[in-house]
Amino acid sequence: MIDKMTYLLLFIVIVASGCTSSSGVVDNRSDLTPKDTDELFQQGVVMASRGNYDAAVTYFDEAIEINPHFAQAYINRGLTWASKGDVERAIADYNKALDINPHIPEAYVNRGNAWADKGEYPRAIDDYNTAIGINPRLAIAYYSRGLSWYENGENELAIADYDKALQIECCDVKALVNRGVAWMKKGDYDHALVDFNRAIEIDSDLIEAYLNRGLLWMKKDQVLLAIKDYTTVLKMEPYTIKAYIYRGLALSTMGNYDDAIADYNSALDINSGYALVYVYRGDAWAEKSNFGKAIADYDKALELDPVDSIAYNNRGFTYFEMGDFDSAISDFTQALQIEQNFAEAYYNRGNAWAEKGVLYRAIEDIRMALKLNPSNVDYRKRYETLKD
Repeated sequence: MIDKMTYLLLFIVIVASGCTSSSGVVDNRSDLTPKDTDELFQQGVVMASRGNYDAAVTYFDEAIEINPHFAQAYINRGLTWASKGDVERAIADYNKALDINPHIPEAYVNRGNAWADKGEYPRAIDDYNTAIGINPRLAIAYYSRGLSWYENGENELAIADYDKALQIECCDVKALVNRGVAWMKKGDYDHALVDFNRAIEIDSDLIEAYLNRGLLWMKKDQVLLAIKDYTTVLKMEPYTIKAYIYRGLALSTMGNYDDAIADYNSALDINSGYALVYVYRGDAWAEKSNFGKAIADYDKALELDPVDSIAYNNRGFTYFEMGDFDSAISDFTQALQIEQNFAEAYYNRGNAWAEKGVLYRAIEDIRMALKLNPSNVDYRKRYETLKD
């Protein structure tokens, strides 16, 4: 009578706007004797590539001190700031580089990436547009603009940009995966599958392609194929937390709650502060009628994320199953305070009011659920039953 809500998270491959880090961190500069700005610049690039961002910034600082018009040093220092999570300083450095030379398309791309990191997608798109105007063959500009279009809800434009990026660089697996994600968002699972398969053909170790193809199999109700993809990921990289989460969800849909809980446990071993995993594990415990453990997991989820409407809704559902209708109503009400258009919470609260015999409130809540989701057959049937 009462449905719980679970949700999947699409994983998008984000373009790397900075240098790739590795475990080889170098701190000792005593053996380096840079003689000019170019050598300082190159040492900065080396330090950034090794993940030693503080040393990289120092080298770029010294190069800029010697040559304040060294645009590329500002660009790379900006990339380093971005890698350190300091987006504002990154933007300031890109601005300085563009003041020196306004015709560097990569600087616009990097600044666009920084705007996108701040969620300012229109400004990001403006910068990508400028980069493309300077160099219409710059694939990374189309790719990055595609990401921003997608985040802005413009899937058609995102796909068009990934198409253009792939025309320039036909084997760009990141563009293939992200185009597949955009196709999946549009509900075009066949095109999405072609893109994920192609990405895996090019790079059989591309974890993101398997993760997203697994999500696609779930949407196509091919649960065993989804589990196979997630298992493949975990064989390649045993600490991929999303693979445990997604496989746990897939196992839950098959009613295999014990193995699902084992996967959620593994995810929490990797990151014990991942609130959503507690919600999923709580759902699995509830399905096993272990309501005490379910409540404990929802409590922990809400401790970590006090504005998680799903956690309130699902804890309310568990209280409902326990016959504690007052606690259930309280949780559904809290969920609705966080998310005012949460149809499922209205439906659930309406059923709780019905169990308490407060029919006018039950009818009011389920009418609201039906208004928010008029195509839901269960809502309509329940509403008609209560009215009668």
